[in-house]
Amino acid sequence: MAIDRRAFLAGIGAAALPLGRHAVADTQAPAFIAASRDQQGYASVLLSASGEWLHHLRLPGRGHGVAINQARGLGVIFARRPGAFAAVIDLKTGRPAGGFAPPVDRRFNGHGCFSADGRLLYAAGNAFDDGAGAIGVYDATQAWARVIEIPSYGIGPHEIIMLRGKNSLAVANGGIETHPDLPRQKLNIPTMRPNLSIIDATTGALIEQATAPAAHRLTSIRHLAEAASGDIWFGGQHEGPIDAAAPLIGVFQPGQGLRYLASSTTIDLRGYIGSVVVNRTGDRVAVTSPRGGVFQVWDAKLRSLHTTRRIADVSGVAADHQGGFVVSGGGGRLHRNDRPLAVHKGFAWDNHLSRI
Repeated sequence: MAIDRRAFLAGIGAAALPLGRHAVADTQAPAFIAASRDQQGYASVLLSASGEWLHHLRLPGRGHGVAINQARGLGVIFARRPGAFAAVIDLKTGRPAGGFAPPVDRRFNGHGCFSADGRLLYAAGNAFDDGAGAIGVYDATQAWARVIEIPSYGIGPHEIIMLRGKNSLAVANGGIETHPDLPRQKLNIPTMRPNLSIIDATTGALIEQATAPAAHRLTSIRHLAEAASGDIWFGGQHEGPIDAAAPLIGVFQPGQGLRYLASSTTIDLRGYIGSVVVNRTGDRVAVTSPRGGVFQVWDAKLRSLHTTRRIADVSGVAADHQGGFVVSGGGGRLHRNDRPLAVHKGFAWDNHLSRI
């Protein structure tokens, strides 16, 4: 599936335009960013801490995760897997700040993260010549030039995060092979084997890898968050029967492999975790299940379930500035923890909500 890269990049600039009819007086600083959809198409939205709608920019297609560059005040929103655009947004003004596409034989997988100094962007993707996962490295100071590619050490990398205080990436290799000529088709379910890999962000060397045991190989590892303890929490997507009592949430502790939490079953969560986020203090972990309409908060130290709430079509979740969470739900609704915060009618939120 060939791409005219020059025309495509020009399209990002043309599509990412402010929609004034939804803008409000910029009386509050942007606190969150999310992808959304309405009758006119796809967009990114900047929101205040109180859920006030600040800025709205059109995207050339469906957006997914956002990489936040605190040092430069930029957000990069990636196309949904397998996607071919990354739109750059000024997080102060809400205006477009550029965009870029992967090489013709690569696609983005919806997520990325920045180096601690904000210079390098690591973008999860696929190399379709051999089906292996690949992480493209882009330079924010050089017009988003792709400077190198490193392996993800698995198939189908999805969310990647930079570990605190380390120059290391944690990569959720979901194990599911896809191809842009067969959008959304899963090509290797009989042989899939997800893993969580820790990679040196400078050298690209594999530091440690934990592979899902045979009993859990059908649970694709997809979303990650690091707790204050250094534990990496993960959420999965089950490719087996929906009524299987397979755990969807687990914890990776360096040197100790993957531990699956038995109480997080597909039956309750309908086989899918949409987001995993740690609060500001790192002692609570929030997960969402869009299919189950479930929002859960876990105790990160005890690794036990703290609260469960029902929120229709819940998916995006971000740490708020008070130690809790802001959650996006159906009908354009936003919640602070389990209480209504705001509603933006006519809009549907996509999978993720990110704190700026």
